[in-house]
Amino acid sequence: MENIESKEIAKNYMEIWNAGNDFLLDMWADNELNVEYTHFPKRLVGIDEYRRVLKQTYHSFPDIRISVHEVDVYDNKAILKWTYTGTHQKDTLFGVDPAGKKVNVSGLTILDISGGKVIREYGIVDNLSLIMQLGALKV
Repeated sequence: MENIESKEIAKNYMEIWNAGNDFLLDMWADNELNVEYTHFPKRLVGIDEYRRVLKQTYHSFPDIRISVHEVDVYDNKAILKWTYTGTHQKDTLFGVDPAGKKVNVSGLTILDISGGKVIREYGIVDNLSLIMQLGALKV
């Protein structure tokens, strides 16, 4: 697969993080997708399991939007630097009740791509920044 094609697949796939876009999993993810982030208690397997996590995120941050700033592709791997913004409107997070606080959180994601679909997503999110912006931790 050409690097240009992998880069487009990666950019299109990351749109799943925009509120209400979980339907994009069906177009850009393999059915047996594996997802691992350092803050997840366990690896997620399959589109349906991941969709539940995305919908919970959309519920907490109904206006969540992701901006991909950089994409580098090496063979079947795409490395993305991104930022998401959103407003904490529902659910208690890190002991903090929703208060309409806007957050801006960055992270890095690596996607493994095969056959035009993402087969693995893994990465790290700056959740310390999220916790501080929500007011759960004061320094």
